[in-house]
Amino acid sequence: MTLLGAMPAALGPGLEDPGGLAVAWRLVLSALLGGMIGAEREYHSQAAGIRTHAILAVGAALGMLLSLHMAVVAGEGRGDPGRIAAQVVSGIGFLGAGAILRLGASIRGLTTATSLWTVAGVGLACGAGYYLGAFVSAALVFAALHWLDQAEKTLGIGRDDHSVRIVARDRDGIADELRRALAAVGIVKRVSKLTVDRTGNRLDLEVVVRVPDSVPPDALARALGGVPDVQEIHVE
Repeated sequence: MTLLGAMPAALGPGLEDPGGLAVAWRLVLSALLGGMIGAEREYHSQAAGIRTHAILAVGAALGMLLSLHMAVVAGEGRGDPGRIAAQVVSGIGFLGAGAILRLGASIRGLTTATSLWTVAGVGLACGAGYYLGAFVSAALVFAALHWLDQAEKTLGIGRDDHSVRIVARDRDGIADELRRALAAVGIVKRVSKLTVDRTGNRLDLEVVVRVPDSVPPDALARALGGVPDVQEIHVE
């Protein structure tokens, strides 16, 4: 007998107003599944960790349960069991936006924002009694966050964007030498600014470079430091 099959019939899925035991089980299950995903984010030192994901999942499950309860109270054909759930999905977008940070040329928090949004869906599924969808979704999200992250690091395909500012003495060919040095470390995505001060014999170059995670953090500075006449290097 499977785990799902072993659950009491009172806990099974359905759009009826669940009883006390079913309500408690659905809320607890949402907290457990949300906390599991949050634990992975906590392990990677993300601001949204176990507590945030667990509480979010419980809140979403409660919203779904409230939707079901109000639909039953209103009577057949008068209540919409999906109305509150729909507001939960759209409202999570604002919470996810708060987890996204821009650091220089890099964007941080996109993965955590998507995990928060998905955890809300897991909570809604628990609240509706759709356990199979909740279990499988939570397992897939955890696997994507943990094992795919490890696979990216192993294969060296994870990449970060860095904003680089170089100040150098202006001379023939210096800009091309700097670009070649940057390209040897990563991929030059765009040139933000290139200013040449002929009077002061000074070149100011700002570029965005995408660098693989497997490359050491100081590789950019070391590569640029090997170019003659470089005076300042700023990497963000």
